[in-house]
Amino acid sequence: MDSWTICSRPAVQRAVGLVVALVGAALTVLGGRGPDRSWSATWLGVLLVVAGVASVLAAVHECITIDPGDRTITIDTRRAGAAATRIVHFAQIDDIRLNRLGSASNGTVFYSLSLMLLSGETLTLFAPGRFVPGSMDRATVDGWRSRLWNDVVRDRGLTAVT
Repeated sequence: MDSWTICSRPAVQRAVGLVVALVGAALTVLGGRGPDRSWSATWLGVLLVVAGVASVLAAVHECITIDPGDRTITIDTRRAGAAATRIVHFAQIDDIRLNRLGSASNGTVFYSLSLMLLSGETLTLFAPGRFVPGSMDRATVDGWRSRLWNDVVRDRGLTAVT
């Protein structure tokens, strides 16, 4: 069985953060001016600047490699000044759940997977906001869940069922 890797796109996360910060800066500068002096717009602008800058600084590059041959999931995470690798063995996985964040009505929906480990820990793969290609498409992420679950179940010598 071939391994497969899916990586986040930190450049997109940084770009979105920059746009949010610029919109916030515009609201901050323009919100307290004019005859109606909307201080709420000014404070919203300040919050957007802070959120945008935090998003730029906290951008994460994450690559998740599923290797059915080694029966492992390797999560390589790189942030500014820090890197970490975590290996999860298929035997540690109790369940895999599909998560949804957002709604169609607001136009932004992200999907991710939660690994429910036998230890009781929950580990999120393809976290929302990391702009993983395909993470806004339910069918794609559910396909990842099915593929991974079939590999996990096969590892246990059971019949794969999705």
